[in-house]
Amino acid sequence: MAQHVESEEEGYDYMIVQPKDTLSEVYDIERYWEIVKRTLREVFNAENLVERADALKKKIDVSEPSDQVIFYHAEPIDVASDLVGRVGPDHVLTVGEKRAYLNIKGVRDQPADEQLAQTAPED
Repeated sequence: MAQHVESEEEGYDYMIVQPKDTLSEVYDIERYWEIVKRTLREVFNAENLVERADALKKKIDVSEPSDQVIFYHAEPIDVASDLVGRVGPDHVLTVGEKRAYLNIKGVRDQPADEQLAQTAPED
């Protein structure tokens, strides 16, 4: 069974995963996809792409477990961005889009707009 470990830094926790662990023990897969779909609807106004998200989930569900682990390391907003074609350096998320996503995820202590405006860590 996956083991949760809190780091010494406040607000971070990690999970130690064993080879026999199932993904449902590691990830809340249904919540992940609900966030992807809400992001499509509420951030990108792309209700028409929710079915594509469902199709992608089905494809991921039957992929190799190691591929699933890699996939679920992506943030749901990255998956939603890919589905709407918002990828690459010419398609930077706006502060408003980032803020809406944080609200969907239920993040309480959100960064200031100046921090959300950064497009890369070194900005």
